[in-house]
Amino acid sequence: MNEQALAPKLDLQLSVRKEGNQVVLGYHFTNGDEQPVVLVNFVAEAGLTPETDLQPVYVEPQAKGLVTVSQRALEEPQPPLSIRPLHSYLLVPAAKSHDVELRLALPLARRAPRLGEVARAISPAPTRLQLCLGTVPLAALGTGLAQQLVAGELKIAPISPTLAQKQHRVCSNTVAID
Repeated sequence: MNEQALAPKLDLQLSVRKEGNQVVLGYHFTNGDEQPVVLVNFVAEAGLTPETDLQPVYVEPQAKGLVTVSQRALEEPQPPLSIRPLHSYLLVPAAKSHDVELRLALPLARRAPRLGEVARAISPAPTRLQLCLGTVPLAALGTGLAQQLVAGELKIAPISPTLAQKQHRVCSNTVAID
C-alpha cells in the first residue's frame, strides 16, 4: 500500500490580516478522515501557563520571506518530563471542523522549539506565512488518555516522546502578510 493512501484526509485553510501591532491568523481545520483525530497543539514553554504565554506558537523563518507558524508537539530531542512544554489536546471527530483565531505581536520574532532560545525579531520582515498543526489519531493516545479526552477530562499536559513521533504535521496554504 502506498504512503499517500495511508495519510489522513485533513485540511487546513488559513487567512491572515494585520490589526494595529498584531497579525491575526484565522484557521479552519477539517477532519475529512473516517476516524477522530486529536490536535496536539503547543500551549506553553515550561514555567509558563496559557494565561501568561501570549504567543503559544513556534515561529520559524524559512527562505524567501516565508515564516512558518506552528502549534505541534516538540519532535526531537525530547526534554525531561519536568521541563517538557505543555500541549493542549483537542478532539476533532470524523467529518467535523474546528476554527481558531491566533494573534501574534508584530514584528514577528523567531520562537523555536528549543529550550532556552531567546526570541528575536525576524529580519527582513516576512512577507508570507504558513501555519502547521500537529495531529495524531485518537487511537494513538492509548485507551486511558483517549477516554479522558472524550470525557473532557484531558486538556493540557506534557506529551510523551512516543506520541510526538506518531504526530502527523498538517500545513496550510501560504498566505501573503499585507
